[in-house]
Amino acid sequence: AATTVTTLDGRAPIALRNGAFGGNSKGVFFEEDGGFDLLTPRIVALYRLNESVNLYAGIARGARSGSIGVGFTAAGVGVRDVVKPEYVNNYEVGLKARALDRMVLDAALYHFEYTDFITVDPDPAIGRINAGEASATGFETSLNGELTDNFLVSVGYAYHDGQYDNFRTSAGDLSGNRLRLAPKHTFSAAGDYRWPLANGMTLRLQGTVAYRGQHYFNDDNLPAEQQEAYTLVNGAFGVSGPGDRWYAEVWGNNIFDEEFVIDIGNTGKSFGGLSTAIRGEPGFYGVRLGARF
Repeated sequence: AATTVTTLDGRAPIALRNGAFGGNSKGVFFEEDGGFDLLTPRIVALYRLNESVNLYAGIARGARSGSIGVGFTAAGVGVRDVVKPEYVNNYEVGLKARALDRMVLDAALYHFEYTDFITVDPDPAIGRINAGEASATGFETSLNGELTDNFLVSVGYAYHDGQYDNFRTSAGDLSGNRLRLAPKHTFSAAGDYRWPLANGMTLRLQGTVAYRGQHYFNDDNLPAEQQEAYTLVNGAFGVSGPGDRWYAEVWGNNIFDEEFVIDIGNTGKSFGGLSTAIRGEPGFYGVRLGARF
C-alpha cells in the first residue's frame, strides 16, 4: 500500500498535506501478509418430551476474521496494523412446541460472550480495532399459525440485555455501555383474516404492529444519538376475485405517521462534524389494483 500527497503543479498542498487521515507513505511501499485459523464448533442436544414438545440445549462458538494491513505515521513510517479475530461463545436452551393443534410455539433463553470485539474506532485514522469484551443475555419467543380456518396470526417478543464489559477506544473507556442498535424490548404482531363472500370472492383484512424499544446508534451511547421507543402500524383492506385472479385493496404503512430515525452518526461524525441522521419512512397510503393471468 502507498499514498502520496501532491498537487498538479508539484507543490505540497496547504490542507491535508499528510493525507485525509494524517498518514503519508512519502511514496514508499510497504507489504504485510498473514492469516488466521478459525475453529467454530457447535454441540446441540435434543430431547423429545412428548409428541408436541421438543426441548434443546446448545453451545456454539462463532468467529469473525481479523485483518492485517499497514498504516502510516505523519513521518511516512510504516506501522503494521493487525486486528485479531473476534470470537463469540453462545449458550442456549429452548423449546419448540405445537399449541392448540394449529399453532407453533418457539422459546429460547441465551447468553453470549464476545472476546476481542471488533468495531470501528471513532478516530477514522485508526479504523478497525479490537475494543475488548462484550456479553448479552436474552429471551425470545414466538407463536405462529392458524387461530381459525380463516385467521392467520404471528406474535413475537424478545428481551435483550447486552453491554460492553471491557471496551476501550480513542474516545475513552466505554465499559458498561449498551450494545449499539440493541433495544432491550421488541414486540411484533401480525394478523391476516379472510371472509369468504358469494361467487367465490374474498374480503381480506391484514395488519401488523411492531414495537422497538429505546436504543443507541453508536458505541459511545451519546444521549443525542439514540432513538426513543416507537411503534409502527401497517394495514391493508381489500377484496379479491375467485382464485385470486384479481384484487383491489387500500393500504397504509406507518399509519399513525410515527417519527423515528434508523441511524445517527455515520459520515458526518467521522469527520468531526455534526452527526448525520437517516430518517425512517413517514406515513404512506395508497390503493393497489391487480390481476393474475
